[in-house]
Amino acid sequence: MDKTDELLQQLDDMDKNLLEYSKRIMKPGTGFHSDHLSIGVVNRSLYLNYGFTTLMRSKNYMTAVHLVRLHLDNYLRYSALWLVENPEEFSYKVINGTHIRDIKERTGKNFMTDRYLVTQAALNHEWMTKVYEDSSGFVHLSFRHVNTSRKVDFENNRIVWTVSKFDKNVPEESREEATECMLEITRCVKDLLEGWCRSKENTQMPDNAQPGSAYGVIENP
Repeated sequence: MDKTDELLQQLDDMDKNLLEYSKRIMKPGTGFHSDHLSIGVVNRSLYLNYGFTTLMRSKNYMTAVHLVRLHLDNYLRYSALWLVENPEEFSYKVINGTHIRDIKERTGKNFMTDRYLVTQAALNHEWMTKVYEDSSGFVHLSFRHVNTSRKVDFENNRIVWTVSKFDKNVPEESREEATECMLEITRCVKDLLEGWCRSKENTQMPDNAQPGSAYGVIENP
């Protein structure tokens, strides 16, 4: 088993941790709007991690790497819950369709655009700025897509093009780096979920909450 395979297995194993947070959040008697938002984040993390590992094992790096940007988005937008004055009001707006970029942070000075959220996240995780910029570069057609379609044959002074649904020109270190990013982002998401679970233990249920409204059945991924 090579390094990338080991990292992919670690990402698979994180599904169990994410499901444990679901169980903690969806206990009978809970009814916070932020519970619903948190479960959505858990679900999206499971979707993205499974999609990433499946694509990587299928030698489709160029599609898998797009999911790094989506998973970072998962973390960044969930982190906005800690940047607002009233988390419950924020969660209510989001789960009812308000764009996070149209909501201001607690001081009222800044809208929570992606760029603002990245700036705030980088205060604790400096690497997020580079990952955000690099992963965003894969969303639109660019030199990255061209470079993985060709390689230079210096011996014969020519360019060799590869047209295939499998990525044959992607360096192994690029696969490792992308998988490590997914792992680290998942760890960051888990930290936020842990923070929310602990906050719930010391917070009274809001008056307008419906007891048991966040309770449901936990299904295996």
